[in-house]
Amino acid sequence: MILGGAMAQIGVGLVVGIPCSWAVGKVLEAQLYGVKNGDPLIMTGAALALIAAATAASVVPAWRASSIDPAMALRAE
Repeated sequence: MILGGAMAQIGVGLVVGIPCSWAVGKVLEAQLYGVKNGDPLIMTGAALALIAAATAASVVPAWRASSIDPAMALRAE
């Protein structure tokens, strides 16, 4: 459940971020000399780096949550 929530947030971030970065790249391409817009290899690498970092950050909380007895967690609330 924790990993699924993290992946959902990453998905939303990528769906919003990739078109925004492409649009900003178009503006910079028009304003600056020698700037190229939207290299697919760079975009893919950045997306994979984001996915890897978020997965690594959510593995420890998911592991800790899976090791807790559900009855003890309900009693603590």
